[in-house]
Amino acid sequence: MKKIQFILTLSIGLSLTILSSCKKDDPTPITPIIPAPTSGTVELRLEHIFGAEDVAFSLNSADYYVTALGDSVKFTTFKYYVSNIELLKSDGSSYKQPESYFLVDASNATSTKLSIPNVPPADYTGVRFLLGVDSTRNVSGAQEGALSPANGMFWTWNSGYIFNKAEGNSPQITGMGNSFTLHVGGFTGANKALQTKTISFNGGKLTVNGTREAEIHLAVDVKEYFSAENPIQLASTNMAMMPTATTRKISENYRNMFAFEHLHNGN
Repeated sequence: MKKIQFILTLSIGLSLTILSSCKKDDPTPITPIIPAPTSGTVELRLEHIFGAEDVAFSLNSADYYVTALGDSVKFTTFKYYVSNIELLKSDGSSYKQPESYFLVDASNATSTKLSIPNVPPADYTGVRFLLGVDSTRNVSGAQEGALSPANGMFWTWNSGYIFNKAEGNSPQITGMGNSFTLHVGGFTGANKALQTKTISFNGGKLTVNGTREAEIHLAVDVKEYFSAENPIQLASTNMAMMPTATTRKISENYRNMFAFEHLHNGN
């Protein structure tokens, strides 16, 4: 009997030892590490139209476009600067893209897609940008990239940039081959043509987290260039080659060309 008790005691002791050993060897549960959201690229897409009917805008069109005052127009050139882009949050803070200078050219579809890299992860509710080139760059002489004089948007005689260039023709213009040449610029003084445009996403949110496509689509209604705040009659306003009160009014008009269309937050 004593031998049986000894064997049972030994067996129980071994079992407890084994169980204790197993418990010590059990791995500690590991909490999965969820990577923090990373920065991403936002693309600002500009879609040129003419009029509320969303007529596609193009240079050298087969048909004339008709302005609010009834002028028939065709364009051979339409270029403008977008710079100092900021993505806005609902709390009033923002992300401003450094070295943000883009030359949009209606003859080049690629130029209408403005890429904003390294945007911090967040939900953004609007966008703000400058139409033109800021005063610092205007007094820094000729530069490179979008600001290169080779783009034909620099007044060498005036040491400053042309913010917008619109050229074409209209049968309402007499002489000069029925052509118009409107070059808008000026970064200081009473005829300053720099314009800031702020656009809300109308309650929508642009989500940037590094893993999702993020696009802002804006409609650019070129018809507003001639109407909006200051109606332009081409018979009397068809030539501008320096900063004037007229070019300042035109800059107020084209500020109103831009309107929110929609967002893309696809995976």
